[in-house]
Amino acid sequence: MNDQIEVRAERHLDAMIRCLFVDRNPLAEPIGYACLRFANSVNAFFDTEAFSVADEPRGCLRIGCACGWSFGLLLLENPSLTAAVALLLQCLEQMVLHYEHQHNGAGGPGLGGDG
Repeated sequence: MNDQIEVRAERHLDAMIRCLFVDRNPLAEPIGYACLRFANSVNAFFDTEAFSVADEPRGCLRIGCACGWSFGLLLLENPSLTAAVALLLQCLEQMVLHYEHQHNGAGGPGLGGDG
């Protein structure tokens, strides 16, 4: 079962990367705005309102799920292109993996489930 979740998560993550990085350029906007757009995109993809983004102390963002899970991102002032892409990929990956593992992804019962 866990292998199926991993395969599904990778498939969903690949689709979201294509949409968010290829069809649009997230680096044309501040990273904080891109993370917020990514959270909104993940919510739309999974048809949920699970994820939100909150400003933490200067230079930090907290991505949270309605279930209580969260993770923080340290935003560099002038990140290199490689660092900016890595940060945005981490943001997207963490949300997709969390939702797939804890809420059974798009095929599950959502936030009310037993995950």
